Amino acid sequence: MERLSENKRKFQNALEFLARTYGIRQIFTDLLDTLLYPLIIDDSGALARNPLPQYKPNEIEIFQQMMLEVGTIMDDDGTGLNDALGDLFMEFLSFGKNGQFFTPQCICDMMAAMQGEMEDGQSVCDCACGSGRMLLAAAKRNRNLRFYGSDLDITCVKMTAINLAMNSLKGEVAWMNTITMEHYGSFKIHRCPFTRVPFITTLPKGTSDMVVRIKNTIEKAPIQEVPNQPIIIQQQQQLTL
Repeated sequence: MERLSENKRKFQNALEFLARTYGIRQIFTDLLDTLLYPLIIDDSGALARNPLPQYKPNEIEIFQQMMLEVGTIMDDDGTGLNDALGDLFMEFLSFGKNGQFFTPQCICDMMAAMQGEMEDGQSVCDCACGSGRMLLAAAKRNRNLRFYGSDLDITCVKMTAINLAMNSLKGEVAWMNTITMEHYGSFKIHRCPFTRVPFITTLPKGTSDMVVRIKNTIEKAPIQEVPNQPIIIQQQQQLTL
């Protein structure tokens, strides 16, 4: 734990150094894009972005140091499935903006445990996935599930995609509005069956596998009639003291 705190301190120092010139939100966003870029082998969704050419050589070295520290924190002494990106995002960027306090990991783990045993190939979906920690909690129960997440915030979508890829979990993370079902693009995470090395393909607007499955599920769901219920009106009596 003490070693991880040291890694976090080094990450913070590097982040704050670059933020003096570019702003903390841009640096964090560019960090996510830098982590994703080498994993994407097919960018049909035009979501891949390499931000490093805009930085000076010494700044790129600092980026590399940040990536190293993030990887160490995510590894969590070899246990993995640690939402380091979500913790760093809440601490240094969101400050609760737009209600972006992610569910505590212990609550996520409890909810995953309440689902009981999950068989290989079953699907797990979080329609407001944030940084993906609910999906990571499910992976602690079974890594061989199909993981689906979606969020309206593209930063959250990228964090979840990185979390799945870095832990070799297969699935899709959609950038979409889950209320209106408007889909803007997706990161689809694959795993090589022989080496188990993760790689990513991006999907363009309107081509999400997850959206199609959700719509099909809704259409096939039986509609149950609700019997008429009597309306009970409770009148409040005014008491005079």
